[in-house]
Amino acid sequence: MTSTDLLAGLDLADPQTYQDNDDMAAVWRELRRTDPVHWQPGSAGRPGFWVLSGYHDAVGMCRDTRRFSIARGNILATLLAGGDSAGGRMVAVTDGQRHKELRGAILKSFSNRALALVAERITAFTDAVVAEVAERGESDFAGEAAARISMNTISDLLDLPPSDRARLLALNKRAVSSDEPGHTEMDARLARSEIVMYFADLVEQRRARPGEDAISMLASTRSRARGCPAMTSYSMPTGCSSPARRPAACP
Repeated sequence: MTSTDLLAGLDLADPQTYQDNDDMAAVWRELRRTDPVHWQPGSAGRPGFWVLSGYHDAVGMCRDTRRFSIARGNILATLLAGGDSAGGRMVAVTDGQRHKELRGAILKSFSNRALALVAERITAFTDAVVAEVAERGESDFAGEAAARISMNTISDLLDLPPSDRARLLALNKRAVSSDEPGHTEMDARLARSEIVMYFADLVEQRRARPGEDAISMLASTRSRARGCPAMTSYSMPTGCSSPARRPAACP
Protein backbone atom coordinates (compact mmCIF):
# COMPACT_ATOMS: atom_id res chain seq x y z
CA MET A 1 0.00 0.00 0.00
CA THR A 2 1.37 3.40 -0.99
CA SER A 3 1.52 6.47 1.20
CA THR A 4 -1.26 8.04 -0.86
CA ASP A 5 -3.50 5.02 -0.34
CA LEU A 6 -2.80 4.89 3.39
CA LEU A 7 -3.61 8.54 4.01
CA ALA A 8 -6.34 9.02 1.40
CA GLY A 9 -9.53 10.41 2.91
CA LEU A 10 -8.02 10.31 6.41
CA ASP A 11 -10.23 12.04 9.00
CA LEU A 12 -8.50 11.96 12.37
CA ALA A 13 -11.49 13.66 14.03
CA ASP A 14 -13.88 10.87 13.12
CA PRO A 15 -14.04 7.97 15.66
CA GLN A 16 -15.03 5.68 12.78
CA THR A 17 -11.51 6.09 11.36
CA TYR A 18 -10.04 4.27 14.35
CA GLN A 19 -12.66 1.56 14.32
CA ASP A 20 -12.35 0.80 10.60
CA ASN A 21 -8.55 0.94 10.37
CA ASP A 22 -6.86 -2.28 11.49
CA ASP A 23 -3.42 -0.71 11.77
CA MET A 24 -3.48 2.91 12.97
CA ALA A 25 0.15 2.49 14.02
CA ALA A 26 1.03 2.31 10.32
CA VAL A 27 -0.92 5.51 9.69
CA TRP A 28 1.00 7.34 12.42
CA ARG A 29 4.33 5.99 11.14
CA GLU A 30 3.51 7.24 7.65
CA LEU A 31 2.49 10.64 8.95
CA ARG A 32 5.75 10.92 10.92
CA ARG A 33 7.71 9.96 7.81
CA THR A 34 5.95 12.08 5.17
CA ASP A 35 3.89 14.76 6.92
CA PRO A 36 4.87 15.21 10.60
CA VAL A 37 3.04 18.56 10.79
CA HIS A 38 -0.20 17.52 9.13
CA TRP A 39 -3.23 19.71 8.44
CA GLN A 40 -6.49 17.87 9.00
CA PRO A 41 -9.15 19.64 6.91
CA GLY A 42 -12.49 20.38 8.50
CA SER A 43 -15.43 18.08 7.81
CA ALA A 44 -19.03 17.50 8.90
CA GLY A 45 -19.23 21.04 10.25
CA ARG A 46 -16.04 20.64 12.29
CA PRO A 47 -13.10 23.06 11.88
CA GLY A 48 -9.71 21.81 10.70
CA PHE A 49 -6.72 21.37 13.00
CA TRP A 50 -2.99 20.62 12.99
CA VAL A 51 -1.70 17.14 13.89
CA LEU A 52 1.87 16.73 15.18
CA SER A 53 3.11 13.13 14.98
CA GLY A 54 6.85 13.65 15.50
CA TYR A 55 8.25 13.20 19.01
CA HIS A 56 10.40 16.35 19.11
CA ASP A 57 7.64 18.49 17.60
CA ALA A 58 5.15 17.24 20.19
CA VAL A 59 7.55 17.74 23.12
CA GLY A 60 8.46 21.23 21.91
CA MET A 61 4.81 22.20 21.67
CA CYS A 62 3.99 20.85 25.16
CA ARG A 63 6.85 22.85 26.67
CA ASP A 64 5.91 26.10 24.92
CA THR A 65 2.92 27.09 27.06
CA ARG A 66 3.07 30.69 25.89
CA ARG A 67 2.14 29.85 22.30
CA PHE A 68 0.44 26.49 22.87
CA SER A 69 -1.70 26.79 25.99
CA ILE A 70 -3.82 23.88 27.20
CA ALA A 71 -6.31 26.27 28.81
CA ARG A 72 -8.81 25.91 25.94
CA GLY A 73 -9.13 22.18 26.59
CA ASN A 74 -7.46 18.80 26.12
CA ILE A 75 -10.21 16.75 24.44
CA LEU A 76 -10.42 17.00 20.67
CA ALA A 77 -14.23 17.03 20.50
CA THR A 78 -14.36 19.86 23.05
CA LEU A 79 -11.72 21.91 21.23
CA LEU A 80 -13.48 21.51 17.89
CA ALA A 81 -16.72 22.70 19.52
CA GLY A 82 -15.10 25.95 20.67
CA GLY A 83 -13.09 25.04 23.76
CA ASP A 84 -13.56 23.89 27.34
CA SER A 85 -15.64 26.27 29.47
CA ALA A 86 -13.66 25.01 32.50
CA GLY A 87 -10.36 26.11 30.93
CA GLY A 88 -8.03 27.72 33.46
CA ARG A 89 -9.95 26.26 36.41
CA MET A 90 -8.90 22.58 36.48
CA VAL A 91 -5.42 21.08 36.81
CA ALA A 92 -5.73 19.33 33.45
CA VAL A 93 -6.52 22.57 31.60
CA THR A 94 -4.24 25.13 33.25
CA ASP A 95 -0.71 26.35 32.62
CA GLY A 96 1.98 28.15 34.62
CA GLN A 97 1.35 29.51 38.10
CA ARG A 98 -2.33 28.56 38.13
CA HIS A 99 -1.41 24.94 37.39
CA LYS A 100 1.21 24.96 40.16
CA GLU A 101 -1.31 26.28 42.70
CA LEU A 102 -3.92 23.66 41.92
CA ARG A 103 -1.40 20.82 41.68
CA GLY A 104 0.20 21.82 44.98
CA ALA A 105 -3.19 21.84 46.71
CA ILE A 106 -4.06 18.39 45.39
CA LEU A 107 -0.71 16.91 46.43
CA LYS A 108 -1.46 17.81 50.05
CA SER A 109 -4.04 15.03 50.09
CA PHE A 110 -1.51 12.46 48.83
CA SER A 111 0.32 11.88 52.11
CA ASN A 112 1.91 8.48 52.68
CA ARG A 113 -0.78 7.62 55.25
CA ALA A 114 -3.65 8.61 52.97
CA LEU A 115 -2.20 6.79 49.97
CA ALA A 116 -1.55 3.63 51.99
CA LEU A 117 -5.23 3.49 52.96
CA VAL A 118 -6.32 4.11 49.35
CA ALA A 119 -3.91 1.41 48.11
CA GLU A 120 -5.49 -1.14 50.44
CA ARG A 121 -8.95 -0.29 49.13
CA ILE A 122 -7.78 -0.45 45.50
CA THR A 123 -6.23 -3.88 46.03
CA ALA A 124 -9.34 -5.28 47.72
CA PHE A 125 -11.71 -3.85 45.08
CA THR A 126 -9.53 -5.00 42.16
CA ASP A 127 -9.28 -8.53 43.58
CA ALA A 128 -13.06 -8.66 43.94
CA VAL A 129 -13.73 -7.40 40.40
CA VAL A 130 -11.17 -9.72 38.78
CA ALA A 131 -12.57 -12.70 40.73
CA GLU A 132 -16.07 -11.81 39.56
CA VAL A 133 -14.94 -11.63 35.93
CA ALA A 134 -12.92 -14.85 36.19
CA GLU A 135 -15.92 -16.71 37.61
CA ARG A 136 -18.00 -15.80 34.54
CA GLY A 137 -15.29 -17.17 32.25
CA GLU A 138 -15.44 -14.38 29.67
CA SER A 139 -16.24 -10.67 29.60
CA ASP A 140 -15.39 -7.31 28.10
CA PHE A 141 -12.61 -6.60 30.57
CA ALA A 142 -12.16 -2.97 29.51
CA GLY A 143 -15.83 -2.17 29.92
CA GLU A 144 -16.81 -4.42 32.82
CA ALA A 145 -13.67 -4.40 34.95
CA ALA A 146 -11.09 -1.75 34.01
CA ALA A 147 -13.63 1.09 33.94
CA ARG A 148 -14.98 0.13 37.36
CA ILE A 149 -11.50 -0.18 38.85
CA SER A 150 -10.45 3.23 37.49
CA MET A 151 -13.64 4.89 38.70
CA ASN A 152 -13.36 3.32 42.14
CA THR A 153 -9.72 4.42 42.45
CA ILE A 154 -10.56 8.03 41.63
CA SER A 155 -13.57 7.85 43.94
CA ASP A 156 -11.37 6.66 46.81
CA LEU A 157 -8.97 9.57 46.26
CA LEU A 158 -11.91 12.00 46.29
CA ASP A 159 -13.70 10.10 49.08
CA LEU A 160 -16.93 9.82 47.09
CA PRO A 161 -19.80 7.89 48.70
CA PRO A 162 -19.86 4.26 47.44
CA SER A 163 -23.58 4.59 46.69
CA ASP A 164 -22.87 7.34 44.11
CA ARG A 165 -20.10 5.64 42.14
CA ALA A 166 -22.07 3.51 39.68
CA ARG A 167 -24.18 6.52 38.73
CA LEU A 168 -21.11 8.72 38.24
CA LEU A 169 -19.45 6.07 36.07
CA ALA A 170 -22.54 5.89 33.87
CA LEU A 171 -22.67 9.69 33.61
CA ASN A 172 -18.97 9.84 32.74
CA LYS A 173 -19.45 7.37 29.88
CA ARG A 174 -22.39 9.36 28.55
CA ALA A 175 -20.43 12.61 28.85
CA VAL A 176 -17.24 11.51 27.10
CA SER A 177 -17.43 8.26 25.14
CA SER A 178 -20.88 6.70 25.11
CA ASP A 179 -21.54 3.67 22.92
CA GLU A 180 -25.30 3.77 23.55
CA PRO A 181 -27.41 3.57 20.37
CA GLY A 182 -28.88 6.94 19.45
CA HIS A 183 -26.58 8.84 21.83
CA THR A 184 -26.45 12.54 20.89
CA GLU A 185 -24.27 15.53 21.75
CA MET A 186 -27.16 16.90 23.81
CA ASP A 187 -27.13 13.70 25.88
CA ALA A 188 -23.42 14.26 26.51
CA ARG A 189 -24.00 17.88 27.52
CA LEU A 190 -26.76 16.92 29.93
CA ALA A 191 -24.52 14.27 31.50
CA ARG A 192 -21.68 16.79 31.92
CA SER A 193 -24.07 19.28 33.49
CA GLU A 194 -25.30 16.64 35.94
CA ILE A 195 -21.71 15.84 36.92
CA VAL A 196 -21.01 19.54 37.45
CA MET A 197 -24.05 19.95 39.71
CA TYR A 198 -23.09 16.86 41.73
CA PHE A 199 -19.57 18.15 42.40
CA ALA A 200 -20.76 21.71 43.01
CA ASP A 201 -22.84 20.41 45.91
CA LEU A 202 -19.99 18.20 47.11
CA VAL A 203 -17.48 21.07 47.14
CA GLU A 204 -19.75 23.12 49.40
CA GLN A 205 -20.18 20.13 51.71
CA ARG A 206 -16.42 19.59 51.95
CA ARG A 207 -15.79 23.29 52.47
CA ALA A 208 -18.14 23.19 55.47
CA ARG A 209 -16.87 19.82 56.75
CA PRO A 210 -13.40 19.21 55.29
CA GLY A 211 -11.67 15.85 55.35
CA GLU A 212 -8.28 14.70 54.05
CA ASP A 213 -9.36 14.06 50.45
CA ALA A 214 -8.33 16.05 47.35
CA ILE A 215 -11.64 17.94 47.11
CA SER A 216 -11.41 19.11 50.74
CA MET A 217 -7.83 20.29 50.21
CA LEU A 218 -8.75 22.26 47.10
CA ALA A 219 -11.90 23.69 48.67
CA SER A 220 -9.92 25.09 51.61
CA THR A 221 -6.89 26.35 49.63
CA ARG A 222 -6.69 30.03 48.71
CA SER A 223 -4.95 31.41 45.65
CA ARG A 224 -1.96 33.55 46.53
CA ALA A 225 -2.26 35.55 43.32
CA ARG A 226 -6.03 36.11 43.55
CA GLY A 227 -6.70 36.11 47.28
CA CYS A 228 -9.76 33.91 46.88
CA PRO A 229 -10.47 30.15 46.96
CA ALA A 230 -8.29 28.20 44.52
CA MET A 231 -11.31 26.05 43.80
CA THR A 232 -14.84 27.39 43.56
CA SER A 233 -18.05 25.39 43.32
CA TYR A 234 -17.62 25.45 39.53
CA SER A 235 -13.94 24.47 39.39
CA MET A 236 -14.53 20.74 39.37
CA PRO A 237 -11.84 18.18 40.25
CA THR A 238 -12.93 16.14 37.26
CA GLY A 239 -12.15 16.01 33.58
CA CYS A 240 -15.66 16.99 32.57
CA SER A 241 -16.71 20.19 30.84
CA SER A 242 -20.12 21.73 30.48
CA PRO A 243 -21.74 24.49 28.45
CA ALA A 244 -23.74 25.33 31.57
CA ARG A 245 -20.62 26.26 33.53
CA ARG A 246 -20.05 29.99 34.01
CA PRO A 247 -17.00 32.00 35.08
CA ALA A 248 -16.42 31.45 38.79
CA ALA A 249 -15.57 33.99 41.45
CA CYS A 250 -11.87 33.19 41.20
CA PRO A 251 -11.22 32.71 37.46
